[in-house]
Formats: sequence, structure tokens, C-alpha cells
Amino acid sequence: MARKKAEGWEATVVTEHASGCVGEIHHRTPLILSGENLRQWLYDEAQARQFLEEAKERVLLKRKKMEGETL
Repeated sequence: MARKKAEGWEATVVTEHASGCVGEIHHRTPLILSGENLRQWLYDEAQARQFLEEAKERVLLKRKKMEGETL
């Protein structure tokens, strides 16, 4: 998300834990939202918080798998 401010542009990139071939390059990857998800991210604070919570849960599950914990 980018927006124009009086002193210049401001941008935010939301990331999540990278997996697969991207994970071999870097441990983070942008969280990609499209269509209705993008509108909800921008205009529905409750849904945006839900997206973040779901991403957090995915990261925690991947971390447990990487550390060899049983679920």
C-alpha cells in the first residue's frame, strides 16, 4: 500500500514466512492479497486484523514443523 503525504510517499509491505523455492532465497515473502481480500484489507479493519492473525498462525505452524515439533 502506498500513499502520498506532504513530505513524500509512504508505503507498507506486509510479509509472511517464505516457503518452497522462495524460502531458499529469503525467509520472508510479501503477503499477497487480491480481489475481495484487497478491498477488505483496505476498508475493513476487523477483516484486516483477521488476515494478520491467520498469517501469524501459518508462521507459527511452519516454525513448529521446521523445529521438528509434533502437532
